[in-house]
Amino acid sequence: MDAISNPFDVRLAFVLDDEARLGAALCKVLASIGIESRQFVDADAFLGQLEPCNPDLVFLDLALGQSDAIEVIHQLEARRFKGRVMLISGRDMGTLLEVERIGKAHGLTMLPSLPKPFRIADIKECLQPSPALQPDQPEDDDVVGAEAIRLKA
Repeated sequence: MDAISNPFDVRLAFVLDDEARLGAALCKVLASIGIESRQFVDADAFLGQLEPCNPDLVFLDLALGQSDAIEVIHQLEARRFKGRVMLISGRDMGTLLEVERIGKAHGLTMLPSLPKPFRIADIKECLQPSPALQPDQPEDDDVVGAEAIRLKA
């Protein structure tokens, strides 16, 4: 196993979100804080790489086009996934909390959910970050989400 070179105890993160631009933005944020990541826009490709790559963390959107987070949670349980899972979505917090509860009931280690759009600081807080930022890293109040991407484009 590769050495972990970030304060978050994460070697590899998978991002599963059917919004490709948002997934790419999240991967960029993860890279800026020292976390290697891989982006997926569909559940089948994600599940195909899960066992060979064995990520420490999964960012999981609730709505995935032809699939959804509940189906992925069932697959994570079936594959005995031991990493952490963080739900991300633009849906209401009640829905996020319910799906988080379902994940826990299926034996998954669920981190606090992140409603979209979210700030870089929110990601760091959920991952128990080190307080120091490097000069080339994005500021903590930068927003990541569909609206923010449209504003910056």
